[in-house]
Amino acid sequence: MKINVYTPNFHRITNNYLLDELRKYNSKEKVVFRPNWKSGYKYQIEVEKASELHDFIHNFYAYGKNPKILADDDGEWYIEMKY
Repeated sequence: MKINVYTPNFHRITNNYLLDELRKYNSKEKVVFRPNWKSGYKYQIEVEKASELHDFIHNFYAYGKNPKILADDDGEWYIEMKY
């Protein structure tokens, strides 16, 4: 399953450990504009098992990024980092 990860208002992920976590899922960074932010960054990860998603979220919680799993109007899941 592909899941988008968004960071709001130009909050780029710069921590080397977290960047390594993103690289595990072949993620690339893109600048995006969303209605409720000025703009931010989007990373897309692909997970096969719920345990991978759990580990991903747990690692970001541990570094204070406060990820939230949400669904958009189309029912697609995404993760939003709250700063």
